[in-house]
Amino acid sequence: MKTHAVTDIGLVRHENQDAYKILELPERNGLLAVVCDGMGGAAGGRVASELAANAFADAMQEFLFAPDFAEEEISLHKNCSEAVYRANREVFDRSVITPDLKGMGTTLTAALLLGNRLYTANVGDSRIYLLRDMKFTRLTHDDSYVQTLIDSGRLTEEEAEMHPRRNILTRAVGTKPYTEFGFESFSLCPGDRLLLTSDGLTTCVREGEIAALLTAVRKTDEAANALVAAAKSKGGPDNITVVIIDI
Repeated sequence: MKTHAVTDIGLVRHENQDAYKILELPERNGLLAVVCDGMGGAAGGRVASELAANAFADAMQEFLFAPDFAEEEISLHKNCSEAVYRANREVFDRSVITPDLKGMGTTLTAALLLGNRLYTANVGDSRIYLLRDMKFTRLTHDDSYVQTLIDSGRLTEEEAEMHPRRNILTRAVGTKPYTEFGFESFSLCPGDRLLLTSDGLTTCVREGEIAALLTAVRKTDEAANALVAAAKSKGGPDNITVVIIDI
């Protein structure tokens, strides 16, 4: 695997409230990547995203190297559930004891690669995409108000891009004592390209444009930089974080 990550403050915000974590796992023939997009004003968003990314990664590393580790989907779902719970409690508890951080929260999107399998965990609207044989697919499901309208047939994907409430989340890490999360597993093939990203990219650059850039720019680091540049060329109103993993 080849991996490259970029996080950028963008052109409008005064602080980068995104965070990412990448753990190489050669003993498990794998890799763990996490992207978090914080919210909460002042320092809250930055603190929330950093706490969640680190807590989730630390928990997963503990599970992956436990003596009784089993690479089975039901076991990994349980591990991810506990890791999300720990990340959520870390953020929520800090917000309770620190008045300036009250109400902070974050998205959390994680990709765990073990051999030829991919396991995803997701809370919020940061996303994971797969580019395979020229086909570009979103692997995660947004926890957002506009996504509920799309799911119910009341809004199209195109209409959602311009909706005034498109940034409202229905689930986040740390805003409540407990949060649910999405979990999926997929097979991987040689030549696959994975993208983890905060919405600083996807609210500015359409999925078709992202796919075209990922297809055209083959070097991992250059592709990541090209995506950030594309978001900034369209105003860069939010922090932008991208992680590209090439199989």
